[in-house]
This record gives sequence, C-alpha cells and structure tokens, in this order.
Amino acid sequence: MKPHEIKTFIENMFSEYIHFSESELFEIANMLQVKHVKKNSIIKKYNEQENHIRIIIDGCGGVFYMRNDTEICMYISFPNDYLNDYYSLVSGKSTDSQIKVFTDSTILILSKKDFFDFTTNTELGKKLRLLSAELAFFDRQQSYVDFLTVSATERYLRLLKRYPKLNQHVDNKVIASYLGIAPQSLCRIKKNLLHKEL
Repeated sequence: MKPHEIKTFIENMFSEYIHFSESELFEIANMLQVKHVKKNSIIKKYNEQENHIRIIIDGCGGVFYMRNDTEICMYISFPNDYLNDYYSLVSGKSTDSQIKVFTDSTILILSKKDFFDFTTNTELGKKLRLLSAELAFFDRQQSYVDFLTVSATERYLRLLKRYPKLNQHVDNKVIASYLGIAPQSLCRIKKNLLHKEL
C-alpha cells in the first residue's frame, strides 16, 4: 500500500468528522506502516503492554478478556475500526487483554512513541487524538446501551449489516460471546431468522 493510498484511506475514514489538507494527510500517511497479518494471529498477548495504534484496512479481529477461565470477546473490529488496547497504551500498564485477528488482515500501524510524539507535539495530532477518543467513547456507550435495551437478535442483525461476511470469518463462539449469549442461543437466532426468510 503506497502513501497516497494510505492518504485516501485516512481521508475516507474521517471524512464525516474532519477535513484534512493535503499536507496533513501526507503527514499522517508517512507515519503509518502497513502490516499483513495471518489468520488467527495474536497481536497482543495477555498481561502485555500495548505498544501500537492499529487500524484495520481489510479483515477483522477482536479484543478478549478472561473470566473464570473462559475467554470473553469484548469487542469485534472491522475495516476502518481501531484494534488496540487503548487503556494499556495510555496508562503504560500491562492488561489482561488479548488481541487477535480472525482472518488474514491488512492493518495500519503506528508505534506508541510516534503516537505520543504526534499527539503531544502537533496541533493536528491533538485534534485527531481528541476526535478518536470521542468516537471510541460514543461507540462504547452505544454498545452498552444496545446491550441493555436491544434484543440479542437485533444486535446480531446490526453486526451482520455492518459486516456481511461475519459468519464466514468469525466463529459462532466468538460472536455469541460478544453478544453476551450462549452459542446455542445464537444457533437458535440464526435458525429462526432462516425460517423467516423461507
């Protein structure tokens, strides 16, 4: 992926929220690295510090925590989403999260050092960091509200609308964990939806 392609990707990703000049876009693009990651790769292990900001270009991945010896999927990231442990990145602490990709994925990467240099010492960086934090907050808040007020079926359908290849790329167990239901319940949801289509 060439710098001008990265530039276009970043411009499209944030176009709804912010307008960049050409020089700003190239400044951002030149800091980012493109990494191709194999299916099922673990890119942050449990009890490690987060050292990167990642944005998915193609593919999908998730953030996991352990609870009573069971792996829980807290977040699923799709193209144009961040895929990192932001708390660990900012606090400098190790956390009990693991991050992995579900498919062969292409990811934009910014090192922790470059991230803090950029977001501390430049006005553009400060602006982007604030915007990214706000978007992440809104996304997490909406997910929490949906979890409390929307049925598992509707949440599954929204996930499927956002990423039509969901069932091809993500295991039922992971999807069910993210939705907060048992895998058997997800199978029933899929079965009921299939019957409605017939």
